[in-house]
Amino acid sequence: MLALFYGLIALLSAVTTAFEEQSALSAQSARFIAQSIQSTVQSTAQSAHTAQSTQSALSALSTQSTQSAQSELRSPDGKVVFRLNDRPDGKWSYDVYYGNVRVLTNSPLGLVTEAVDFSAGLKLAGESRRRIQETQRPAGVQAEPYSVKANEWTVEFAKDKSQSQMQLQIRAYDDGIAFRYALSGTGRQVVLRETSGFRLPQDAIGWLADYVPHYEAVYEPITAQEIKKGSYMMPALFSTEDNRFWALVTEAGVFNSGGAFPASQLVGSERQDSLLELAFPAEQKGRAVVSGPLQTPWRTVIVGDNPGAIVESRLVYSLNSPPESGKDLSWIKPGRAVWSYWSEDVDEKIEDQMRYVDFASRMGWEYVTVDSNWNRQEIQALIPYAAGKNVGVIIWVHSKDLDTQDKLNRLLPEWKSWGVAGLKVDFFENDNAETMKSYERIARTAFEQGLVLDFHGSTKPAGENRTWPNILTMEAVRGTEWQIEGKPLVAAHEATVPFTRNVVGPMDYTPVTLSQAEGMTTFANQLALSVLYESQLQHFADNVNVYAHWIGRHFLRAVPEVWDELKFVEGYPGEYVTLARRKGETWFVGSVSTEAREANIPLSFLGPGRYTATIFQDGAEDWKIDVRSRTVTREDTLRIPLRENGGLAIHLSQTPLELVGEEGEAYEAESSSSVKLGKVTEAVCTGCSGYRKVEAAAGGSVRFTQIFAPAKGMHRVDFHYVSDRPSRLGVRVNQGATQTLELPPSGIGLDKPGLRELFFELNQSSNSIEFIALDDTAPAVDRIQVSPSRTGVEKKTPEETKRTFDRMWFEHDGTYAVTVYYKNPGAVGGKLRASWENGSESEILLPATGPLEPVARSVFSVEMTKGFHRLELIGGENFPASIERIVWAPTSVRYELPSDGKMPLELNVSSTASTVRMLRLVYRSAGDVTASLSVNGTIADPIRLPATASKTAETIRSVELAEGMNRFRLFADAGMELLRMELVQ
Repeated sequence: MLALFYGLIALLSAVTTAFEEQSALSAQSARFIAQSIQSTVQSTAQSAHTAQSTQSALSALSTQSTQSAQSELRSPDGKVVFRLNDRPDGKWSYDVYYGNVRVLTNSPLGLVTEAVDFSAGLKLAGESRRRIQETQRPAGVQAEPYSVKANEWTVEFAKDKSQSQMQLQIRAYDDGIAFRYALSGTGRQVVLRETSGFRLPQDAIGWLADYVPHYEAVYEPITAQEIKKGSYMMPALFSTEDNRFWALVTEAGVFNSGGAFPASQLVGSERQDSLLELAFPAEQKGRAVVSGPLQTPWRTVIVGDNPGAIVESRLVYSLNSPPESGKDLSWIKPGRAVWSYWSEDVDEKIEDQMRYVDFASRMGWEYVTVDSNWNRQEIQALIPYAAGKNVGVIIWVHSKDLDTQDKLNRLLPEWKSWGVAGLKVDFFENDNAETMKSYERIARTAFEQGLVLDFHGSTKPAGENRTWPNILTMEAVRGTEWQIEGKPLVAAHEATVPFTRNVVGPMDYTPVTLSQAEGMTTFANQLALSVLYESQLQHFADNVNVYAHWIGRHFLRAVPEVWDELKFVEGYPGEYVTLARRKGETWFVGSVSTEAREANIPLSFLGPGRYTATIFQDGAEDWKIDVRSRTVTREDTLRIPLRENGGLAIHLSQTPLELVGEEGEAYEAESSSSVKLGKVTEAVCTGCSGYRKVEAAAGGSVRFTQIFAPAKGMHRVDFHYVSDRPSRLGVRVNQGATQTLELPPSGIGLDKPGLRELFFELNQSSNSIEFIALDDTAPAVDRIQVSPSRTGVEKKTPEETKRTFDRMWFEHDGTYAVTVYYKNPGAVGGKLRASWENGSESEILLPATGPLEPVARSVFSVEMTKGFHRLELIGGENFPASIERIVWAPTSVRYELPSDGKMPLELNVSSTASTVRMLRLVYRSAGDVTASLSVNGTIADPIRLPATASKTAETIRSVELAEGMNRFRLFADAGMELLRMELVQ
């Protein structure tokens, strides 16, 4: 009893000092607590003969509200509480509160080593407290910084009749708590197990996934009473008090703890006591061993009074150490990537990868990821080509090739010397301590070499990308790769991972996959995933041919590589979710739902002033997207219907969404102008431009007719097809001789179009191109795109070389993409000046084509008026070895509207196929007005347009065009001036 008395006096002194350091408590409050402690000491001394005399001072104090502060730690805002409890046998547990509600209850603590059992027989030996305040900036220097505050409490425990001590370090943030254990020492220390656990309230509902080492499992709802013996992966989500309070259980700083510890899992019990215990994974096969001081990962619980508090949390990231001070982070470049593996399932040939690089460059995306089956020669040829288009190259590698420091020291500098930008390291699929050491070795060595990383087949992230910001993303999720295996994802899964997996770190889900024959979600749902899912290396997985003429590409082009802010709007796990993310002054909204419902989106997160909301929402069919734009303010609420398994995506900015068209006049195989001969059938093709394809048996054919050429000459024809095997077709132009076209597979099992570039001599005016099935395995035909091509006339002088392309016919006023095809072998690229007869000029970079000397291309844009024009390409000593051809095609067509003020305005617009186009209307108005649009007699919803004063403004709509001539009628209120209509290809 005397020892207890003196222990209480010592504790009184320590607590009084600690509380005097807390500015939140006045000196008067600290004295009041001290007086209460002394009263408790006296009361305890008088009842020494009772069983209560064996209770620790901390437990005795916790029975009174004025004393509970000594056994607890509160967050800076006071809402989150971590409370320590003890038992007579020296075992300790904890509770977690949010406000007055207990989120975790009587959850065990402890660590068992080979030398000492720190799970029982513990007594307090000391404590200290401190405040934490720091500024964090995720993703290196790419995102806005933000401030983080926390309170920290370190408790010293001593083992009975032993000199051994253990520290319990606890932190409380406004969005949760975390704790970890630390042991001092210089020799070998062996951890047998950790006895920490998480006991849920009896009324809790959870979302758990069975543990698998690659973390590609599906979360299922479960009650606390249903939790049975078995292993579950972290993070694990729970709600209590009828969904009034929420918690996410996970861990942080795993492979930043020096690799001594494996990643842990949660284990249920047969007792049905709502307890989830922490355990080493089966692949650990024994104990965790460390030399010197030992520090476990953080055991982390994110808490809040709504699911948005979980989704918005940055707690896991905050618990890791920042990168070493003084290190240059400016080279770290988050980005968006094209990736052919999912959609094409073919060897990574350089011709295919160059096509993906071209598309990434046109979209303004930062990377191309070349998956397995690459070879050194082709990668070294691809890298300078991609560099000339501001696209970095990431290469795939198996983790076994990098599992020692010697391998890392040999391979990473070599790959860096080629110009490789980063590595996709795959197939870890192991959570043991040795694998954790491998993650850290790879991260450190890649950081030193200036390489970004994507960990695949990996453990879950635990915030280590704060220490190693070159880790841009990790998989650890059941993403779209499962569709390749014929196991499509459902909307319920999509609506769960924003509350679970993506909370703990960037997630390489590889979203926005359209060419899935299963049709499990709408296309607007897929577009929404580009906002809902955060990854600092965002792989858009589908075929670039699918994206190229898809209306959603305008939104994808605008989606940034990294976000500044996240706002939860509405949602419930497994049912629906709506999130808003900000980059700079622009906001993006994504929403998905399993059931048909109305998304309710208050825009209070916007800044002051008016914004243009460009809305991509479900259309009449799963694969259709309707696009609308309207003016909104922060006072407005958007209410938008979603289809079953549907979605929406919204771009909100004070600068309207930019629309950039694709090149080429398209002719669809299913259109009435295409002649079908023999055994020919049409079928749905969700990855095709018109959502249809034409299949032909042996002898059947598809003949594209009425192909207009303004002048006789060479034309480029992009042939889009679908086939899951190598195949061949006969091709003939204008009923001439038949040539055989050999084609590789476009993809396996799903509607994934392939592309083959062809060049044909076409006559002026009308032409036909026929594709003939030579056998029953012929590919299905999607469409062709036709653009004129010229080779030009070359003149040389000692100072410069000039190639002239005369009488280039431009059919409309508008924006055109001009593509230069060239060969430029060698190490040094070329540079040309493009000069037009009207005086406009552009500079064109032509990077070296590499040792394989493939035909490369460079694209630039130009504004042209209808008529003939002349182009001169002028260069000096670095003029390319050859200009193979030049191709030009409109990306948008402008229609100037009459200015006589008469209504309605009428226009006739021709289209070569039934398709969807983006329509931009440019107007001027002194006041707020309403306009209406009719296409072929169908009146669209009214278009509400705000006043512009003397300036011009624009609005955007998606419109469906029929094949042939389309009649547009525009109505507007008095005082509004419609200036221009533009259709984007």
